[in-house]
Amino acid sequence: MAALSGFMPILVKTIVELKKVAPNIQTSIIEMASQDVVNEIQNDRLDIGLIVYSGRVMNAAKGLLFEPMLPGEFVLVTGMTSPLASLRSIKPDVLLQHPMVLYHDNYLLQFKDRLMAEYGRINLLFVSNNLDALDQAMIEEHAFAIGLDFSLGQDPLG
Repeated sequence: MAALSGFMPILVKTIVELKKVAPNIQTSIIEMASQDVVNEIQNDRLDIGLIVYSGRVMNAAKGLLFEPMLPGEFVLVTGMTSPLASLRSIKPDVLLQHPMVLYHDNYLLQFKDRLMAEYGRINLLFVSNNLDALDQAMIEEHAFAIGLDFSLGQDPLG
């Protein structure tokens, strides 16, 4: 099984339940970007994955079965004492004056590209698949991030 880091609580619970009904099944958990998960399934190197999907991903992944599991919304993530943290809402043109970090996933990169197309240049500090690097940049208030609400460390299943 493979997924973005935000899906890990779901994967762990799924494997625990799966092992109860099929104790001899062998599983492993791999973290990778959504498009990489799709590619691995299409190339028969992976049986199942959890991804953030959009119509583009579904159209490009002909022959695969997609089943929505939970909704997600984009949220702003920043250090607790950042000037952005006290705002209830923020306009994109103001937001984009601040440095941004992003998790390396095609869905989030496409979101960034749409922001750039509509609002102009983005002050992108870096893109990474390393959550510690992203967390450090936000905690030390070097940058904010745009992410999906269910990927913020809480258990999306309750």
